[in-house]
Amino acid sequence: MSPGEVISVLRMTALPSRRDELVSLFLEADVLGRAAAEDGFIGAELLLADPTGSPVVVVARWRDEAAYAAWRANPIREEVSTTFVSLIESETSEVLRVAATAAR
Repeated sequence: MSPGEVISVLRMTALPSRRDELVSLFLEADVLGRAAAEDGFIGAELLLADPTGSPVVVVARWRDEAAYAAWRANPIREEVSTTFVSLIESETSEVLRVAATAAR
């Protein structure tokens, strides 16, 4: 992890009782695998609050803002997002810059 990297955070609130379906579709569409094919991709995680609750959060790390912008412009994103729209109650996203890191 180094300064200049960016973290994208996508938080999706699934419609009641639809979270498992949203997660299944996300995995079937191999969204993280497709993102990993993008130049500048460093890593990503799909996070769940607990076994049944919402939200579904995707956190991805990119080399820089240009790499993330290229992913946002990738037609694959449009293709998969149309699949998810009927399962999502709300969605927010943000991009954060890495200012400092520590690891052990």
